[in-house]
Amino acid sequence: MSIRIWSRTFLLVALANQLCLGQESIADRKTAEREMAPKEAPVLCGGATLPDPIYRIAILDFEDDFMSHHPGRNPNILYNQDPPNKQNIPGKIVDLGSLKGIEAFRKHKLECAGTDWPIQPIEGAIQIPSVLGAVVIIYNVPELTALSPPLNFTADTLAKIFSGKITKWDDPNIQRDNPGAPLLSKDIMPVVREDGSGTTHIFTSFLTSLSSSWEGGNDFIVKKWARASTPVKSNGEVAETVDKLDYSIGYVEYRYANTYKLAQANVQNLIGQKSDAIHGTDARQDDRARHFIAASVGAIRAAVPEDVSVPLASPEQIQEEFPNSTNNNDYPISGFTWLLAWKPSNQSEAVLCDFLDFLPGWMQSYAQKHQYASLPDEVDEKNRAALDTICPPTATLQASAQSGSVGSTVVITWTGLTGATPLDPKAVRLLFGGVRATAFSVDSDTQITATVPPDALTGKIRLKTSNGSAVSANDFTISK
Repeated sequence: MSIRIWSRTFLLVALANQLCLGQESIADRKTAEREMAPKEAPVLCGGATLPDPIYRIAILDFEDDFMSHHPGRNPNILYNQDPPNKQNIPGKIVDLGSLKGIEAFRKHKLECAGTDWPIQPIEGAIQIPSVLGAVVIIYNVPELTALSPPLNFTADTLAKIFSGKITKWDDPNIQRDNPGAPLLSKDIMPVVREDGSGTTHIFTSFLTSLSSSWEGGNDFIVKKWARASTPVKSNGEVAETVDKLDYSIGYVEYRYANTYKLAQANVQNLIGQKSDAIHGTDARQDDRARHFIAASVGAIRAAVPEDVSVPLASPEQIQEEFPNSTNNNDYPISGFTWLLAWKPSNQSEAVLCDFLDFLPGWMQSYAQKHQYASLPDEVDEKNRAALDTICPPTATLQASAQSGSVGSTVVITWTGLTGATPLDPKAVRLLFGGVRATAFSVDSDTQITATVPPDALTGKIRLKTSNGSAVSANDFTISK
């Protein structure tokens, strides 16, 4: 079986395992309802493989949620998968990658695209960050067991390995940061991406920022990999190749490394690099070790730029901010992954608006469970404002006050969202500045009394029901 086929099979098996976990996400799957209601025309999305696993799970949860509030409808959002054929046989899994996803999106072959490197704005489309992920260094050194401590790497050592300047596992640069590790004089076998990869961009942005030894740039495609490199396509293929190839090293998204149960290295962050510059690399090992960071959801969040609203104004440069975090505990090879979306032109495509509205709240609840980190609340609010430009709310709501403190009561009214059935409280999503309110009562089909939620931010009040969406004309100010 080829690596490409194996990685596609792995995605399907992993997804099937996910579905067997009962209430791993929102609810038990509604298989019978799915089989009874005919699938709607597919909404095609694709691109980055870094968020591929979490997007597939989110899409299934969204479709179940949507069907529960829209009887008889069965949405069909596909990510990195061909549409079904005329016999309605599901299409094959495809490994597009960020660059091919962007190219297909520009040609209107996709309604939405995933990329780990945001692009210049496109008229008629939006570009929003969806979740935070990490790129981890994986390796296969037979002399190291599951009980061996993780290897430590500086940016400079990694730059020299992946450019071919360090070729042996017992190189003094590697031994210096891993005293006592049984590293032999074996050739290092780097495994790299040959396709247009946003994962490559995140990894090489780290190398570019923190190592003067790296000369390969930080584009989707790198042309100056080490000569001994094994080029493959997709995160899944990198993970599979490293798993099978002794003395290899590669880079993949965090969840893939955990799924394949591969050894993951600790990576020195900027604070550690500055400490080396002051105290030297011969400083006490326990002091140096504090700044070799393992990837984790908390360490990913710690790498988010302190004032995220500034880099979001120039999204194509934002990845350069992550390696330069001055947080002691940040994992430096982290970043946003993004979604591009066109304004829908028909009812089938309009389902994409419902999905993009559903996704932020779902990520807040389930990203960590799937080894990703959810967005900061202030980014979530900016995303929803961008979504309004291609999926405008169907009504305007009014609040009984223009400001209030956390825990205060606000009466919210609206017109234009009344449906054929009474308003279902379970179908209501209410947000204050991007933060979901869970304490509210449905007074009627046109009124809700809500409690301002903890951590609420100043911003629009947004309401989503099965009959449509409404937004306040003005910001609701959170008072202290």
